[in-house]
Amino acid sequence: MTVQLDQVRPLTVSSSWYAVAVQPHADALAGTHLRRQGFSVFAPTLTRTVRHARRFVTKQAPLFPGYLFIALDLERDRWRAVNGTRGVRGILTAGDRPARVPEPVVRELMALEGSEAVWPEGAALEMVAGPFAGLVGRLVRLDGAARVTVLLQLIGADRAVSVPRAAVRLAG
Repeated sequence: MTVQLDQVRPLTVSSSWYAVAVQPHADALAGTHLRRQGFSVFAPTLTRTVRHARRFVTKQAPLFPGYLFIALDLERDRWRAVNGTRGVRGILTAGDRPARVPEPVVRELMALEGSEAVWPEGAALEMVAGPFAGLVGRLVRLDGAARVTVLLQLIGADRAVSVPRAAVRLAG
């Protein structure tokens, strides 16, 4: 996983991170236009291998498709301008004010910078929820931000099952 973070303006003590919804397939366009306005943009990506036209292609894909993060000081920045930016659907709000993303969440995402994946392929994973709870399997692949495919020994053979990421943890 790689993280793209551009700091155009220095972040102030009163700056916080906020989520911005972008138009379909316009993550890069929205990020570019926000940076041109001087905003600091954070767009975590995940390296994914997908099958396309009978070939496997490795590419960078957004970790949160349709969303990116922006650093704002609500008292200093003209945050309403974000909603009128090309490629942006709107900043996520709670009432009439932008909804702040908790600092530990953003810090954890930034800490993943430079790592290829949260878990390496072949890692031993323990099922902690669902019908397979208690079983241990091997990671086959990460399926986006919300699911994983795990190889489990079921009914006398290895079976690949896709489960929510929250249903597994590293075995240890």
